Amino acid sequence: MQDDDFLRRGQELQEKLFRHSPAAVALVRLGGGVLLDFNDAYERMFGWRREEAIGRSSAELRVWAHAVDRDRFLERIARENRVTGFRSRARRKNGEEFDTLVSCEVIEERGEKLLLVMVLDVSEGRRADETRALLAAVFETSSDAIVLTNPRMEIVSWNAAAERMFGWSAAEAVGHELALLVPPERRHEPQRNNELMKQGATPPPFETVRLAKDGRRLDVQIGLSGVYDGEGRLTLVAGIFRDVTERKRAERALRESEQRVRALVDLSSDWYWASDAEHRFTFREGEILRRMGIPPEADYGKRRWEMDFLNMDERAWAEHRALLERREEFRDLLLERRSPDGRVHWATISGRPQHDAEGRFVGYHGTGRDVTRQVLAERHLRQLNEALEQKVAMRTADLDTANRELEAFSYSVSHDLRAPLRQIDGFLRLLSREIPQPGEKVAHYIGTITSAAQRMSQLIEDLLAFSRIGRAELKKRDVDLSALARLVAKELATGAPERRVEWRIAEGLAAHADPGLMRVVLENLLGNAWKYSRRKPQATIEFARTPAGEFKVRDDGAGFDPKFAKMLFQPFRRLHGPQEFEGSGVGLATVRRILERHGGTVRAEGAVDAGATFYFTLPPA
Repeated sequence: MQDDDFLRRGQELQEKLFRHSPAAVALVRLGGGVLLDFNDAYERMFGWRREEAIGRSSAELRVWAHAVDRDRFLERIARENRVTGFRSRARRKNGEEFDTLVSCEVIEERGEKLLLVMVLDVSEGRRADETRALLAAVFETSSDAIVLTNPRMEIVSWNAAAERMFGWSAAEAVGHELALLVPPERRHEPQRNNELMKQGATPPPFETVRLAKDGRRLDVQIGLSGVYDGEGRLTLVAGIFRDVTERKRAERALRESEQRVRALVDLSSDWYWASDAEHRFTFREGEILRRMGIPPEADYGKRRWEMDFLNMDERAWAEHRALLERREEFRDLLLERRSPDGRVHWATISGRPQHDAEGRFVGYHGTGRDVTRQVLAERHLRQLNEALEQKVAMRTADLDTANRELEAFSYSVSHDLRAPLRQIDGFLRLLSREIPQPGEKVAHYIGTITSAAQRMSQLIEDLLAFSRIGRAELKKRDVDLSALARLVAKELATGAPERRVEWRIAEGLAAHADPGLMRVVLENLLGNAWKYSRRKPQATIEFARTPAGEFKVRDDGAGFDPKFAKMLFQPFRRLHGPQEFEGSGVGLATVRRILERHGGTVRAEGAVDAGATFYFTLPPA
């Protein structure tokens, strides 16, 4: 009886152990793998309720993630009748796979072989191992320096990035105090942060300076994190150091650049602006705006056509808005605006569309320039031009009047002045008939009067010709100057066949000019060369072109004093008396007027008794 009680109590104990074990336990029929029973821990682990799983095989429930694990497990059972710590992958009802350790033993009940199976979930431990391995890899491969210190601020670990940043190897750094990295003036920082972390507080990331092995001062950003034991005591401090030296240098350079740009903007007549995709102003800066009495930020949020510009109407704004909608660049949009203090200013605005990295339009950037002075100067210049045009019109009217008077004078000269000369000539002829053989003295008087009358007649002719040249219409065409010069030379030679003159007239000399007037030019220049070289037994007269492109007429005759060269082209100014060489002093003045009317020039070079050279130019066709 006592044996039965003992046996009953043993069975009850086994049942309690089976039901309440923290490990998953199941009873499985060896042949076929059918689940006969399992405890609550098994149900929680796999997610199957008893009424769902009991009576079904492990194959049906797919509790083995990999069939090869199941086959190896059954082989060991068949060989050893027990298995301890078999690692495998299992599958829950929801399909999640996890790592397990399976132990089992073959038992016999009522003559049937059963498996008593215990399953442990070891996935958490594996994840912890993987996490530790991952953290170790991150620690060693991080591009940031990671330094671990104990509560006494002694270095206990030092990664490869710390070696590269600070120059000390891990063997050199581990065991030293953190003060190894800290400049003397910043020794208070680690102590203060360590006290905060002992109190459970985490300092925010901060930027400071630390020392490298070679003495370099590094700008660094530091983030700190503490590790605490179960009682909240600080056991480890992890410091992450990022070298921001280059960033700091770039920031300093940027600040200096901004200061330089701002200084230039303050000195410039320009300002800078930006608008968003809706064309509202988001930025505007320039000292010139303040000098204009317009606060730069006064129009933030406004569109340009919502501001008070004086010179833009609805049509002008419509055209400008259409341009903006097409996202086109624009330049020198002229705007007139009255500042709050009442002054009127003019400005030109230019802008260029801006796009982000994905090509989306984000607004405009541009410049503005105060052009008030230029606009006022242009207005003043227009007023001066209008006044000048009025003066020109008045002068033109006066000139027309003078030309009419000159024509009347020319008519008077042509008719009224010639009448006395004709009378003088007529009476001289009568006197010559009355005194067929005058004495020497009378003959001299008659000759002098005749010569003076002829010079007066020639002077009148030259004066009339000179006045007509200024009014004659130019009829330009291509002129063969070489042929024209040969014609003039032939006429001169015909008039004095006894003279010995060598003519050197170059071939191919041509110009686009008025043929009649160019004949007058050559008649005067070649005629002067002929006249002033007549005392030479053998004279040379040349007409050619210089390498510089000037035409030249050169002779080897009487020449002239160079200091009087400019006087040669003034009307009635002669360097030789009529007793030496005849002439009225109008010929060279006529040459200059003709050439200037063509847009050309004339000049002279010479020396006394060494000949003269006259150079002239004509514009190309």
